[in-house]
Amino acid sequence: MERKTNSDKVLEVSNLSYSYNHETILEGIDFSLVGGDYLWVIGPNGSGKTTLMKTILGILNAGSGSVKLFGEDIGKFEDWERIAYVPQKLLFFDPYFPATAREVASMRLMVLGGRERRRDGFGRSKNERIGEAFEKLGISYLMNRRIGEISGGQLQRVILARALIANSDIIFLDEPTSAVEPRVREDFFNIIDELNEGGATIVLINHDISGMGINNNKILFINRKQLFFGEGSEFCMSEEMSGYFGSSQHVICHQHFEEASD
Repeated sequence: MERKTNSDKVLEVSNLSYSYNHETILEGIDFSLVGGDYLWVIGPNGSGKTTLMKTILGILNAGSGSVKLFGEDIGKFEDWERIAYVPQKLLFFDPYFPATAREVASMRLMVLGGRERRRDGFGRSKNERIGEAFEKLGISYLMNRRIGEISGGQLQRVILARALIANSDIIFLDEPTSAVEPRVREDFFNIIDELNEGGATIVLINHDISGMGINNNKILFINRKQLFFGEGSEFCMSEEMSGYFGSSQHVICHQHFEEASD
């Protein structure tokens, strides 16, 4: 399926820096994405990947630089129904809160007045959209379960269901498969690919570079500073990246270019 893209910038990060307790966590991060881009954010543990995502979303305040979403400065941005965020640790959910998985997923629709906001301008009923999202993610059996009774991986899929329901324009995912069983990991990424092919912009943090998408995707490699940003093909030809990844770079690139030629 051909990916839907446009030339409008949906995310602009300019010379972004962040410090905590006088320690520089991020410095000089600078990149932009257009609608339909798929960005993999990679780097070693402690490199600032999660901090970067939280700073982009305004959860943390940047020390310097700027972030724009759809051309609007992050401090003034209000159109949050266009954004979905699946964090690595779902600390904001109280397991004792008496809500079902269906109720958690439908919270997105409560904000949108019971109708999804769709990129094609049409809407469907709340029940139709919730049912479709849960079925696509293979979690229909969880719909009436309390959130305190389900696993971390299952809860991550419930949160992703919220993104499916709302048809968000940008989806931010921080280690989305960290608590997902290996047998469902491939299905999870297939769903993300489908969302991207439908026009959603994806920003994905993942520590497992062996599963990294290369074809048609962009890569941001950071280690507190920005070390690489560009197309997957540029990553594969970068001698500097060879110095960081060694044989892993060759294996990743060879695997994906073989798939592209099939």
